[in-house]
Amino acid sequence: MRRSIFVAMAISAAPAMAQPSVDGGVPEAATIPDASDEPELSTGRVTGEVFASLATAIGGIIVGGLVGYFVSDHRGDGAHDINNTIYGAGVGYVVGVPLGVYLAGNVGDQTCSGTGAVLGGIIGIVPGIVVGALESGSNNGALEGVAVVGVLAGSVAGSVIGCNLGRHYKSPPPVGSLLQLRDRHVELGIPVINRGHAVTTVPLFTAAF
Repeated sequence: MRRSIFVAMAISAAPAMAQPSVDGGVPEAATIPDASDEPELSTGRVTGEVFASLATAIGGIIVGGLVGYFVSDHRGDGAHDINNTIYGAGVGYVVGVPLGVYLAGNVGDQTCSGTGAVLGGIIGIVPGIVVGALESGSNNGALEGVAVVGVLAGSVAGSVIGCNLGRHYKSPPPVGSLLQLRDRHVELGIPVINRGHAVTTVPLFTAAF
């Protein structure tokens, strides 16, 4: 059951007086999906999550690679610097993928699990890492390629699956208050001032949970 909290500031404008009803009928309420309902997963949304993950992954690779390079000691033949750059780029990729998946999965009236995206991305790279460990002992070039593809694709697939396992509709937005608590996030809104015959109210805070 969804409960709501509403806090408003009331400003007395005149002595309270009973007001006649302007409309004797009851307006029909719009149908709003409950946040506990699980929406159907669409191909378009999954495709958007994949492309968004690749975009943020590229940014993660650039930032991570630069960080890895600048924290290196820059001594010797440069191999150490290259390794640090590669490691930094790898970390940036692993971080960037679930970020893009979550951002795309949170568009519209639906949201997905950010924690699931992160955990799924970590679990997804495990097979590639295992294959890479096997390759390091056998010097098999084919296994090296499989390991790289496994890490890159596994991170995306795991993040998409993990994020969408927690997919649900967003809570209906509290309308007309200055601060709005929605899906455990506080958002700044524009209060709608309600002017009555006796009292003017200014909504300050609304929460749905």
